[in-house]
Amino acid sequence: MTSTPQPSTVSIGLRTAAHVGISVRDLDRSVAFYQALLGADPVVRDETMQGPGFAQSQGLPTTKLRYATFNLDNLGIDLIQFLDPAGEPAVGAANRPGTMHLCFTVADVHAVHARMREAGFAFLGEPYTFAAGEVYPVEALGTEVAYFNDPDGTNLELIAPRVGSPGRSEPRRHGRNPARRPRAVALARRAAAIRGAVGRQRTPVRRPRQSARIVPGSVSSTRSSSVA
Repeated sequence: MTSTPQPSTVSIGLRTAAHVGISVRDLDRSVAFYQALLGADPVVRDETMQGPGFAQSQGLPTTKLRYATFNLDNLGIDLIQFLDPAGEPAVGAANRPGTMHLCFTVADVHAVHARMREAGFAFLGEPYTFAAGEVYPVEALGTEVAYFNDPDGTNLELIAPRVGSPGRSEPRRHGRNPARRPRAVALARRAAAIRGAVGRQRTPVRRPRQSARIVPGSVSSTRSSSVA
């Protein structure tokens, strides 16, 4: 186990995530689950890895596994079935140290929850909306969440962030309101980035302008070198 470094003297600077890996008991079952959940096929499926070099890199005496990969817009999901050595299933729960969860952003938690329930997905409880007196910072009030598990008990979450005032693309500066903490500002910026990304996806692509040049005996068009 890695000892806890001192952030005052250590700063590695890892800032970009490539994928999250989820150990599964039955790869085919898990692929079917995530296909239905994501509405997409894996980019690779039933690939294998094995050998002593790979095993020692993971602290195992030997290893042989098969895996599949799904690509989200901003992250990959690797589903990994260890054939040798096969491990014991973990008992995951939100309050167990070392347990992680994977969270999916949606526009309306209650609507997605209803569709998933109708399709046969089981949830740990009903959707919850952050209420006054139960969450801090106050800018997170109105955020909707719902929790469920995959077939092996991996914790999964739906979230519809409601950080910052509606319609605001930039949060107020921290210095103008001493009551706001740095984390509140960070959450507001994260929500603004999400809204901005959605807006960019919906903006139609403008095609380059064309100008016609008439040449005796033929017609040719010259495409501009920049997008208007």
